[in-house]
This record gives sequence, structure tokens and C-alpha cells, in this order.
Amino acid sequence: MEKIEAVRNEVTAEDLEKWFAELERVITEHHILPENIYNMDETGANIGDFQSRQAVVDTTVRSRYQAQPGHQEWVTAVECICADGSSIPPLIIFTGETFVMQWVPKDFDPTWKFGYNSKGWTSNEHGLKWLQQCFEPATREKANGQYRLLICDGHDSHCTGDFLAHCIEHKILVFLLVPHSSHLTQPLDATVFGP
Repeated sequence: MEKIEAVRNEVTAEDLEKWFAELERVITEHHILPENIYNMDETGANIGDFQSRQAVVDTTVRSRYQAQPGHQEWVTAVECICADGSSIPPLIIFTGETFVMQWVPKDFDPTWKFGYNSKGWTSNEHGLKWLQQCFEPATREKANGQYRLLICDGHDSHCTGDFLAHCIEHKILVFLLVPHSSHLTQPLDATVFGP
């Protein structure tokens, strides 16, 4: 049995029905084709030396030892998939005060974008960077002047004035998930990030 936050149990079937009805209305009203419907989300992971270890200990020795956790840092990936089965290059956010090129493998995909901050988490700045440097350029040609629909959760970085202004300027409609429903409605959470 998978544990979820208690607030997620408050999402009702009626909430979801309204959301899907509104989604259908927006898609129909703006003639949005599947190849222009996108879903984005962030996922994070600890990297570094953090595997568990075993030790053989002589119980006759009275010294006490304290286990030290390995060096760990948080890395966030901002990912985006399309209803036609394609994806766009991610934005990877490292933990650091400056960007160190050695963090990136020599044979990495040059379309990937990188960022950093002191925590390795996404921020309003990174949300806008992802929109401007990853999403909009990677989906522009396929959209061919038509509307693009971007489905995402209500994280602050997806709702700033700069983020929304850029979307309006480039015919990108932002469609937010029902709060606390991503375990049910977020394709990236429910499938790609789940395992």
C-alpha cells in the first residue's frame, strides 16, 4: 500500500470531473492538437555517497563509533512530455553557488539545459528559464503558430507574472492541475516518476 498525504484524500470525483470538462472545453475552443498538449513536472534525487554500509564490530571493544552519512546533494530535473509521445530536453538544477562543468558528463546531450542554486531545488527563476530556454524553443516549430497547452501543477514557479506573460506572448495556455491531485492526474507523477 502506497502512503499519500492526508490532504490528497480530499480530492473528490466532482473536482476531477469539473477539471476534465474544463480541459476538454479549452482543447476544443482553441483547436489544440495532441502534438501541442504538454505536461511538465519536477522531480528530484539525492546524488553522492549515500549507500548503506555494513560493519563487523568486535563487541569486546568499548569505543563508540558514530556512522557518518556520505556526501549528498540534491539535483532537480524539470521534465516535459507531450500527448503525442515525444518529450523535450530537460532543465537539470544542481546544488551549488556556481556551476561546475565537471558535473556534466562529457557525452551529454547538448540540448539539455543546466542551472544551479544553493539547494538544488526549482525556483521562480528556474521555472522561467525552463519556459524560455527549454519549452518554448523546443515546441515552437511543431506548434506552427497554433496554441500550445501546458498542463502543470500549481507550484509558484509556474504562476509568476513573468512566466504567464511569456506564455501569453507565445500562445501557450497554462492549465493547472486540481490542487493535491497530482498522484491521480499528473502523467509524469503517475507513470514516469512513479517507478
